[in-house]
Amino acid sequence: MFQKSIEICKLSGWNLSPNLQKISDCDLIFATAEQWDLVSRKYNKRPQIKQITLLIAEELQLIGGQFGPTLELVISRMRYIAAEQEQQQQQDDDEDDDSIKSLPLRIVGLCESVSNAQDLGEWIGASTKSHTLQHFHPSVRPTPLELRVQGYTQPSHASRTEAMYKPTYLAIRRARTQDTNYKTIREGQSHYSGQPADRQCIIFVPSRTQCYESAYNLIQQCNAAQDDPHLFKCQSIKSSPPFEISSPQLRELIPLGIAVLHSNMTPSDESVVKHLYKTGQIQILICTHSQTWSMDQICHSVIIQGTQYYNAKEHRYQDYNMTDLLDMIRHAQKPSTTTSCKCYIMCHQPRKRYYMKFLEEPLPIESHLDHFLIDSLNAEIANEIITCTQDAVDYLTWTFLYKRLRLNPNYYNLHATDHQSMSDYLSEMIEHTVNDLKQAQCVLVDDAMNLRPMNFGQIASHYHVQCSTIEIFASSITHKTKLRGLMEIFCAASEFDSLPIRRGEEFTLAKMAQFDAPLKLDRNKYNDPHVKVNLLLQSHLSRSKKISHEMKMDLEMILTNGVRLLQAMVDVIATERRLNPALATMELCQMMVQAMWDKDSYFMQLPHFDSAMCDKLQSNQIHTVIDLINMEEEERNLLLSGLSSDQMIDVAKALNRYPNVGISYQVIDEDQIFTNGKVQIEVQLDVDDDDEQSEGVCAPYFPRDLDQPKMEEWWLLVGDAENNEIKTTRRTAIKRCMTIKLGFVAPSVAGRYHYRLYLMCDSYVGCDQDLGIDINVLQGEEDDDDELVDQE
Repeated sequence: MFQKSIEICKLSGWNLSPNLQKISDCDLIFATAEQWDLVSRKYNKRPQIKQITLLIAEELQLIGGQFGPTLELVISRMRYIAAEQEQQQQQDDDEDDDSIKSLPLRIVGLCESVSNAQDLGEWIGASTKSHTLQHFHPSVRPTPLELRVQGYTQPSHASRTEAMYKPTYLAIRRARTQDTNYKTIREGQSHYSGQPADRQCIIFVPSRTQCYESAYNLIQQCNAAQDDPHLFKCQSIKSSPPFEISSPQLRELIPLGIAVLHSNMTPSDESVVKHLYKTGQIQILICTHSQTWSMDQICHSVIIQGTQYYNAKEHRYQDYNMTDLLDMIRHAQKPSTTTSCKCYIMCHQPRKRYYMKFLEEPLPIESHLDHFLIDSLNAEIANEIITCTQDAVDYLTWTFLYKRLRLNPNYYNLHATDHQSMSDYLSEMIEHTVNDLKQAQCVLVDDAMNLRPMNFGQIASHYHVQCSTIEIFASSITHKTKLRGLMEIFCAASEFDSLPIRRGEEFTLAKMAQFDAPLKLDRNKYNDPHVKVNLLLQSHLSRSKKISHEMKMDLEMILTNGVRLLQAMVDVIATERRLNPALATMELCQMMVQAMWDKDSYFMQLPHFDSAMCDKLQSNQIHTVIDLINMEEEERNLLLSGLSSDQMIDVAKALNRYPNVGISYQVIDEDQIFTNGKVQIEVQLDVDDDDEQSEGVCAPYFPRDLDQPKMEEWWLLVGDAENNEIKTTRRTAIKRCMTIKLGFVAPSVAGRYHYRLYLMCDSYVGCDQDLGIDINVLQGEEDDDDELVDQE
């Protein structure tokens, strides 16, 4: 297929430098819409983005969903880039006929069957005239689908769920009795080919608890009907290779041919379940509805057991998104099935007609970019793509929103579709958004309606943080804010608004606040996701093992975004020149990565160390990890004699990764520093670049990305400790020997000033350094022009 080998990579994490390097080195790149949004924002300064010649966007129907605005913005930006390149190419051709022609960008969109497919295709550059747009009815499938919608009249969610168990069992039984593999086993033949059965079934349920309830109910129904014991299995689990399964419920269900799949399973259990399902040893797979997008399993029958889930934030049951339902139905496509596949949708009776209408006809999609425009507009202003309000209006013409405005004006509250009405509508939308950005101190607007990015707007764009979060940070942090206040402000970030509060978690959080939270909360609203973030973060710093599987997954999401948010918080504080809150935020970042409080011993960062071992080291006058590293090997081994040889190997690896940075500085032209002049400091950093440090930070309690492990970064800042003021700051990654120049404006009053040079790590505790800097500022000479201005 390819004339040469191609390099394939996947973008991961939020670190720009490694992702940009991957784009430069690879031919085929996989990325989420959020990741590509981040790397393509400064496309005018990143030539590797302009070298993209093919963009394949999957699941375009999600434009109408939660992450649709980001997907729409990414495609619109790439279209804008392609138009700029085409215009530049035309200019080059006019000036020079022999100019090198670059390949144009092609966009390929893949989506479910939608009713406005022509609008979607024309938006990405496809059309029926050029035969580049293909649209199919939902009934056009490789395997025919028999869709049945069953309504239940029970008023409560619990009673409806109970009523669905029996029909679920009967549907599976009818399918299984027609399975040739099942008939072979029932007739007593012990040999099995190991191929998946033709009648496997996937059941989607609202919650993890209902996964197990449905599984055990199926077993009870089978026992009550006195059916054959092989009804739910195709091969004895004893004939398969041994597997280690940590969940006792799974160990009980798998031999019966039933398994569950949810987001809170261990990776090993999930791998075992998927392997057994693929080989046909599991016939019934019960999954939570949220798993549908991460699954590639297919089956003969899909049963959607209820179409509502509990939204604890709003304290009500909420319908599944229609795109989620379509993706669940997608799994019913067994290629080996000779007859049609089946899908049973069990829902509340009043919703039956709704599902029958929209599941059998193409689904219309609309843009929601107008509700999420503030962060998108800020990113383009921060990167100087948009410099005035007219640029912003013109930029919207590249979006799917603009395409649908004229065709469905009532949906967007547009009263007329003439050119003037649409222009006024877009101008008003931009005006409201710019006012919000101005209020958040992200954008500066002059009288000519020119837009200039402010520091806060650039911070939000650089770290991919919501403008509302930056506004919270800027308005809440004062020069007196300490650790407790910083944690509360961090937990108030808008990125955590959608953190789920599951049914019954309020009571669990109340117990955590009472017994497991060293820092007491000012408000006890336990159905607030931000309170949950605070309590989970405190449990992480305390290394608590009492939280549930679901909360562990929530905590992983918090930590994955936490470092990025804290880095943005440091930049916000540095903009306000507040030294002590900035240092405290840096220490909070260290604590989050290492899962420890500031009062804990530094040695708790090392594997297999407990409080007794830490006390032993302290009693031997070993106070820091660097002290332990600098010990003679024999003395260190004797001191750590309580550890086994394998544990000593782990400790040695951790010590090799622990950074030991040498730092020195030189004030440039220190004898010629005048009032209001420039102060330049040259900082030399020297670190032993051990091979093991390339493996990433040693942080066993922090989520680890195998594709892009967490690497330590450093803040270098100059501060006036006496006045609690930051003079300058910079964040960098240190590799071997390097020199960094720092600069700031000298005071306006002559005299001798004492500053501190701080080197702060974002990942390890106890390796920070600070040095004193004495600067003698001389009185500068007044400029004659300045004197004339003053006299006037």
